[in-house]
Order: sequence, then C-alpha cells, then structure tokens
Amino acid sequence: ELISEPARGAFVRNQMLIAGLIYGPAAATFPEEGSQRTAAYLLVTGGTFFAIMAASQNLAVTRAQNHLATDGAYRGAFIARGLAFAFDVDEDHEDAWAASALVGGIVGSIGGFRLGRGYTDSEARAATFGSTTIGGATAGLLGALGAFEGEEGSERVAVGAIVAAGLLGYPLGVRYPRRASYRVTAGDVMTLLPAGIVGGALAATAVSDSDDRVVSGVITAGFLTGVLVGDRLLARQYDFT
Repeated sequence: ELISEPARGAFVRNQMLIAGLIYGPAAATFPEEGSQRTAAYLLVTGGTFFAIMAASQNLAVTRAQNHLATDGAYRGAFIARGLAFAFDVDEDHEDAWAASALVGGIVGSIGGFRLGRGYTDSEARAATFGSTTIGGATAGLLGALGAFEGEEGSERVAVGAIVAAGLLGYPLGVRYPRRASYRVTAGDVMTLLPAGIVGGALAATAVSDSDDRVVSGVITAGFLTGVLVGDRLLARQYDFT
C-alpha cells in the first residue's frame, strides 16, 4: 500500500529554493569583500543543486519526506538562531549568527528527511502542525506571564523554552492522526492552522486596547479554541484532500 506519493521533483525544487534563501545568504556573510560574498553565494547554491540531483537519483523521496525536509530547513534555521540567542551568542558577531542559521537549516532538512521515512502524508503534516501549535502556545503563555518584559536573561530562558516546546510538538503532533477515532487526512491537518488563526484573530478584536499580557493570553486561548473547533467541525466531519 502506498502511504505517501513520490515527490522527487518537488523535493529538488524546494531544496534549491532553500539554498537560495538560507544556505547561500548565510555562506555569503563569511567573506570580507563583496565579490567574494557573491562567489560564495553562487558556489553554495550551485553546489547544492548538483549534490541534491546526484543524491536524489538513488533515493526514493516521498511527499511526506519532502514536506518534513522543506519545513525542517526553515524551522531548523529558526531553532538554531533561537538557541544562539538563548545561550547568549554575541548578537554583533555576524559570522556566528550566519553559521547557526546555515548549520540549523542543513541539520533540520536532513533530520526532517530521515524523520519522514515511513510517515504518511497526514503524519508528516501533523508533526509540523504539532510543533507550530505547541511552540506558539508556549510563546503566548510566556507572554501572558510577562516573560518577555523582564531582564534579558528571562527572555533568553523564554526563547529556549519555546524552542524545546517546538521540538516536543513533533512527536505529540504525530499522535493526532494515529490516535484519532476518525480518519485524519493531510488536508484535515492543514485546515487546523487557519482555523486557529481565525480564532486568535477574533479573540484579538475583543482585547485590542488591553494590557500586553492580557492580549497575549486571550489570543493564545482564541487560537487553541479555533484549532479545537476546526477539529470538531472540519476534520472530524470531512476528509479534505
């Protein structure tokens, strides 16, 4: 039984886009001169193309792997930057920040590709949705508690907690389609994030002039309520493609 369709072409295209947006710009920050930076950008993006083309010919890339590898590159870069901030990496040191984004993107992409092996499309989507939801809810809760209003040390702890919550969201998210009493498709999972955003937006209209902590807490509650409503009224009732 085919659990996830082949997606080699989409995988190569997405990885090249990632190389142009993450790997190339990060590598271009290391040289001193402008011409060297341009050469570094072209070398990394071009090298990525040939490396991906050669590697993908001997690999069976599924749509689930493509999704997790693509998402993992962007998410990995953000996670690496978050960890760099949490561990007090010098913000003025451009090379350190660029290296964290470059390494984080590569590790995230490889990790996502390996994680997606054997996953269905719905499990892959649920993994990234779980990471986004748990990480976002943690950020909202910390904002409601005033974690971002204190000293810089408390902000670093808060960012570290958000990164940890986002990583925890991967295995928790996969449990959703596996444990649900009804069939959950990849399209079902994809409806939940917009439902949560609508819920958060509606909640925001009621507290637009309130204290920042109240706004953060209410928007977080509205987002989670929207996700729950989306699950009950959309994912449970229909099978979205």
